[in-house]
Amino acid sequence: MSTKITAAAALLLSLCLPAVARAQFNQYWLPVEQGLLDSHVDVQLQYSRLDVWGDDVNIAVLSLEGQYAIKNRFEVGLSVPAVVHNYGEGVRYEEDTGFGDIMVNLKLRLFSLGKAFSLAAYTNVMLPTHSNAETHDYSMFVPGVAATAKLLGVLFGGGLGMLYFVTGQEGVDNQAYVTVDIYGGYSLLGILTFKLALQYANSFQPDSDIWALGITPGVEVDILDIVRLGLAARIATNDEARTLYGGRASLLVHGGIGF
Repeated sequence: MSTKITAAAALLLSLCLPAVARAQFNQYWLPVEQGLLDSHVDVQLQYSRLDVWGDDVNIAVLSLEGQYAIKNRFEVGLSVPAVVHNYGEGVRYEEDTGFGDIMVNLKLRLFSLGKAFSLAAYTNVMLPTHSNAETHDYSMFVPGVAATAKLLGVLFGGGLGMLYFVTGQEGVDNQAYVTVDIYGGYSLLGILTFKLALQYANSFQPDSDIWALGITPGVEVDILDIVRLGLAARIATNDEARTLYGGRASLLVHGGIGF
């Protein structure tokens, strides 16, 4: 009986726990990319709070994501926000539940020194697949490079890229940003890891002084290097960051299975 209970618990754990993301900070909007390649299957639950037309709006997103590294050289992934639920406080905003915008993720390892250092080029493409017609009018393209180094339990790295918003909405211009990510972490006994990331974006438009900064702390527990559970948050530091990063603050519960 105990063997059956253990097997059932392991199966339930593998199917139902929120899962780890690419950088253990991944969210529906703008993940923090690492230079490392990673194969995993995961589920994520994200909660964000933002302001829409003067109303306080809450967004809950349940996402499924999988990534697979081919011969530790090329990585392909898919992020599917299967349930996006919006609910607000205010007469001008109605509740809405629907399918989200699928994101396709590609990464190519350019150079590595074992597990100590890795440099990769990546491209993330968000497709306008949202079931709500009012938000079905733009896509996102994010190319860049990211490097990650590991030394004595310390993880640190950074990324440099471009962020393009392409909109089909009449009278709304496309947007372009230069993005810079800096992140670090410390692993305690190889089980508990504390992480912190800074995400900066600056408008690429001429004569524009628009910039955004997001701060993302997180903590993760690794169980036998297979099951990973964690909690992360993203905090927007200015109004542009609230728009770009999907809210004033976002909370992400994640966990999953790597292979």
